[in-house]
Amino acid sequence: MGWMENLQNEVGQRIRDVRTNRGWTQAHLAEKADLPTETVSRIERGVEPNPTMRSLGCIAQALGMEHHELFLPKAKHEEIEKNRVVHQIISALRRLDRKDLTLVRTFIGRFSDLGGKKKG
Repeated sequence: MGWMENLQNEVGQRIRDVRTNRGWTQAHLAEKADLPTETVSRIERGVEPNPTMRSLGCIAQALGMEHHELFLPKAKHEEIEKNRVVHQIISALRRLDRKDLTLVRTFIGRFSDLGGKKKG
């Protein structure tokens, strides 16, 4: 298998991983990306001989990713996904009023206390 086939397989696997982590079907991703479901399937399986940058861009956009993220190594992609989730949480917290933020702090404090208790 040549480097191009490896790249196609890695990109396809990355798309599949992100899609399934979101609980999406191929049909749902295809609809959001405005592409045929068969195209998404072929790209995920690494059998689309020459996926266009447009198709890959539409998929990346539908998944809320930057185009270049499709080509990053898996470890880097996982780091980006974790950071994206952290940023989403921070963004949501910033939108809370003082009362709701106090409730969240109380919840986190109680949750943290549970983790610190030892069985015995």
